This record gives sequence, structure tokens and C-alpha cells, in this order.
Amino acid sequence: MRRIDRTLEPHPKSLQGEEVVVARRALVEHYRMPVEVRQRRRPPLNEKIWLSRDVREALTRLFRGKCAFCEQPVEAGFSEGVHHFRPLGNAQGRSKQSQSPDHYGWLAYEWSNLLLTCQECSRSKGSLFPVEGARALLLGTWDEAVEQERALTVDPCSVDPGRYLRFGRKGAAIGKGPVGHSTIETLSLNREGLLSA
Repeated sequence: MRRIDRTLEPHPKSLQGEEVVVARRALVEHYRMPVEVRQRRRPPLNEKIWLSRDVREALTRLFRGKCAFCEQPVEAGFSEGVHHFRPLGNAQGRSKQSQSPDHYGWLAYEWSNLLLTCQECSRSKGSLFPVEGARALLLGTWDEAVEQERALTVDPCSVDPGRYLRFGRKGAAIGKGPVGHSTIETLSLNREGLLSA
């Protein structure tokens, strides 16, 4: 995992148009419903926005065609390669008791929340997003979520992964502190395929 400067790639147009405004408005209405009603419904998400060609191309350029987490090449056309760092729903910590059905669908169209990932990292991470302490407030901005939460998974676009991870001579990831250990576990960074690579 290496540090990525997201400012090198401008926001894709598909994340800025009228379609996104309408989609965000629908999400705000969803999250303003009473909890008992809201939790029986899925958030209204328009995946064709974040799977649009310009978003996928921008992510491929930004991450140089490699997974944001393990740096393995990402297959061209792999739609799941567009991954939400903060999941679209049912955000889960290390235990079932720490599951949050509401988090983080309202950040679906945030450029800062989108990463290019390989199938293995995407599958390993799924909706796992452990945090230390409380989760961000519903409908808060990306910056507010980053500031309020103590995320236990490294976002290579926000911090230098070297602060939390190092790699042994045989390629094994070694965590530095809780964030490093959690990142390795969440992403299965010591899986056999990566170690042999």
C-alpha cells in the first residue's frame, strides 16, 4: 500500500451533475425517515453514477491500474473494482453488535470515498469498517466523518500507510498499532496469493 495524492485527478463529471443532485436528495429523504421505517428499506442508490466510465477511468489513472490496498493489478472492466472506502450500508466493526445499518450510504457519490480495488481486497473488506469510538453523524460530510471517526482501516488517500504498516522480507504485512493490525485483518493483506507474489 502506498500514499496516493487524490488531488492529482480532478473530480469526474459524473459525480458532479444534476443526476447526482437528484440522487443525493433522495438519500437525504431516506435518512430523514423514522428509524423503524428507514431500517426496513434500502437506501435509494444509483450505482450507474459511480460505475460510469469517467469515474472508472479516473480511478484507474489515479491508482495506476493497481488496487489501492494491495497494489495488485486490477482487471480492466472489473465493475467491482470501484469500491467505497466507507461502505454503502451495514457498516460493521469486528463484532455483529457493532453493525450499523445506516452507515454510510449518503457518501455513495463522494469522490473521496471511491477507490480502485482488486476482487480479493473488495471481498475481504466488504462492509467491514471498524472504528474506535462512535461513528459519524448521519448525513455529515466526508470531512466531518474523517474528523469525527477514528477509522481502523488505512485510507491510502488520506494518510501515509507507512505510519501503520511495514512489510517483512518475505512480504508479510506487519501492523504498527491498532490501525495497522486492523487494516491487515480487514483486508486479509497476508493472504497466500499476496505473500507468494
